Amino acid sequence: AHRLILAAADDLPPHDVYFLNADDTLALEPTRELIERFRPDLLPIVRDLDGHASLISCSKLKAATGWRHQTTWRELR
Repeated sequence: AHRLILAAADDLPPHDVYFLNADDTLALEPTRELIERFRPDLLPIVRDLDGHASLISCSKLKAATGWRHQTTWRELR
């Protein structure tokens, strides 16, 4: 991902910020279930958190560079 950002640097806004993380969480419970249990006040603003989706989106990085996370710890269990 870092290489992709450097390669696209001339086309990206200066001083922009990107999150780089896995697409899924380390939790065994589905993400929405965790929010319902621990932060139900956030449910009205929660979108697109199916399954074990990460709470931090790296969609901006994906859109800017085409990067995709290719592994998950769930495949290694």
